[in-house]
Amino acid sequence: MLWLHIIQYSGFVLAQVSNATLVWLILTKAEKLFGTYRHVMCTFAVYSLVYAWVEVLTQPEIIFRPELLVKIEGFKLIYIFIPCLICFVLWFEFVYYGMANTVEKQIYMREELENYYEEDSTRVAFIAPMYWSIRSDGEKEWIIGDVIGSIGCVCIIVVCFSTIVICASTIYLTMKSSTCHMSARTLELNRQLFMTLTFQTLLPFLMMYSPVGLLITLPVFEVYVASLANIVPATLAIYPSLEPLIAMVCIKEFRRTITLFVVMRAIHIAQYTAFAGAQVNNSLLIYLIITRSDKQLGDFRYIMGIFALYAIFYSWVEIFTQPLTFIEGPALGVIVDSGLRNQKVLGHYVVCLFCACFGLCITLLSTQFYFRPNKLESVSGSRLYLIFIPSLLVFVGWYFNVLFGMADTVEKQNFLR
Repeated sequence: MLWLHIIQYSGFVLAQVSNATLVWLILTKAEKLFGTYRHVMCTFAVYSLVYAWVEVLTQPEIIFRPELLVKIEGFKLIYIFIPCLICFVLWFEFVYYGMANTVEKQIYMREELENYYEEDSTRVAFIAPMYWSIRSDGEKEWIIGDVIGSIGCVCIIVVCFSTIVICASTIYLTMKSSTCHMSARTLELNRQLFMTLTFQTLLPFLMMYSPVGLLITLPVFEVYVASLANIVPATLAIYPSLEPLIAMVCIKEFRRTITLFVVMRAIHIAQYTAFAGAQVNNSLLIYLIITRSDKQLGDFRYIMGIFALYAIFYSWVEIFTQPLTFIEGPALGVIVDSGLRNQKVLGHYVVCLFCACFGLCITLLSTQFYFRPNKLESVSGSRLYLIFIPSLLVFVGWYFNVLFGMADTVEKQNFLR
C-alpha cells in the first residue's frame, strides 16, 4: 500500500531527526536540571531511534481475519530497565511461538493476502494469532498457543499501564503534599517532568497500545475491518517521531533552546536575504539614476544616488552586526550575533556604527524632503555637498552618543547575565 509506505518512511525520517535532537538536548542542557533521570530520558529516546529502524525494516501491514531512586543511582540505574527487558523478551516469545507462521495459517490467509496485497502467503513473512479453526464436524477448535500468546501481550499492556496509573497518582499526590516544602524552582521542574510523563504516556496509549490491543481482541468477536486495520501500522510509524516533541515542548529549558535555535536561524536567513536584495536593488537604482534620470530632476538625482549608496553601506554594516535585540527590566540590549560576536572591542564599534546608521537614515530622508520643494540655489552644483553636512553631524553625534553613553560596563554585564 503506497500511502502506508509513504507514512512509514516519513515517520522514520522524522523520528531520527526529532529523537536525535532530544538526545542532544538531554546531553547538553539536562545535566544540572534532571540529574540521574536524564539517563532514563536518553534511554527512551535511543529506544525510539532503534524502534524507528525496526519499524521501517519491517513495514508491517495488518489484516483481519522518589525514595527508591536513591538506591539505583549511578551504575545501579541499569536495574530500573530490567523489567523493560523482561517484558520485551516475553512479548517476543509470545509473538514468536504464539503467533507463528504455520501452514494452516498460510492456507487460511491465502485469499486475503492475494486480494488486498497481491502477496503469496507461502512466501511473504507474517505473524498471525489465529484463535480457533473449524473441525470437519463444524465445531470450533481453540488453538491454545495463539490464545496464550495474545493473552500474554494484553496482560503486559494492562500491567504496564496499571503501573503507570498507580505511579502517576502517587507522584501527583506527593507533589501536592510537598508544595510547602519545596522551592519554587523544584516545584516547577517537577511539574514539567510530570506533564512530560503524562503526555508521553497518553501518546503511545492512543497510538500504539490501544490500537494493538483492539487488533488482538477484535478477531475473538469476528469483527471484520478489512484494510482499515492498516491505520495501526501507520500510527506505529508516526509515533516515534512525535514522542520526543513532548519533552521538547513541556520542558522549559528544551523549549527555550529549540525556540531560540529556530528564531535565530529565521532571523539570519532574513538578514542574508535582505542583504542580497539591498545590494541588487540599490545597485540597479544607481544604474537607473546615472543612465535614465531625467534632466528635470536636476541635482535631486544626486541626493537620490547618495541615499541609495547609504542603503548599500547600511546593509553591509547590518550583515557584519546581525543584531539581536532584547529587553530585560529597565535595560534595552543590542547583541552582535555575526562572526564578530566574540570580538568584544571590534564588535562594540560595529554595533555603535549600526545604531548611528539610524540617525544617518532619518537625516538623509529629511534632506530629500527639504531639498525638493525649496530647490535651494545656494547649495546647487559644486556646493551640493553642503546639504549633507547636517546628516554627517547627526551620524557622528549618534555614534559617539552610543559609544560612550550606552557602553558595555561590568554592571550591565552582571545585570544582563
